[in-house]
Amino acid sequence: LAARLAARGVTKESVVGVLSERSPDMLIAVLAVLKAGGAYLPLDPAYPQERLSYMLKDSGAALLLTQPGWSAPNFSGETLEVDMTSLAGEKAENLVLTPADSDSLAYVIYTSGSTGQPKGVAVEHRQAVSFLTGMQRQFPLQEDDIVMVKTSFSFDASVWQLFWWALSGASAYLLPPGWEKDPALIVKAIHQ
Repeated sequence: LAARLAARGVTKESVVGVLSERSPDMLIAVLAVLKAGGAYLPLDPAYPQERLSYMLKDSGAALLLTQPGWSAPNFSGETLEVDMTSLAGEKAENLVLTPADSDSLAYVIYTSGSTGQPKGVAVEHRQAVSFLTGMQRQFPLQEDDIVMVKTSFSFDASVWQLFWWALSGASAYLLPPGWEKDPALIVKAIHQ
């Protein structure tokens, strides 16, 4: 997917929207955007269509990754479905690109808009890496640990759930969409 994004012009500082529920494809899309050097824009499909349109336009995203069959209204850029079966025939070699540096944009996340229009916050790699390495120093994960990804990736608090596990070779468990609203289902997931 990262190679496909690079072929479509995604480079350092390119903002790429990711419209997806919590799923392996969502995580793959986010990692592919970063691998291609771009910055991801998390778009929660539960958001009102007007908000999604505003965020895409305001962020300057020219490319949108979606789950199959989904789209964003009034988006004039290119939409690419993240369909793992269509990627099966792609080259498996490691994509070698000019890496993003610490000052490069990693993601753009929007405020809730509770006090008016949502505002985009640009987060650089160094800010995210500093936060994640601080978490690892304070609460060291081991290879046999599992991080439950339960927060919507459209909230800044999701960053540690999305990436921390990878720093130590731990694993991630993606809580099924909607389960985060039911404590009994969260407990069930933990037991499983």
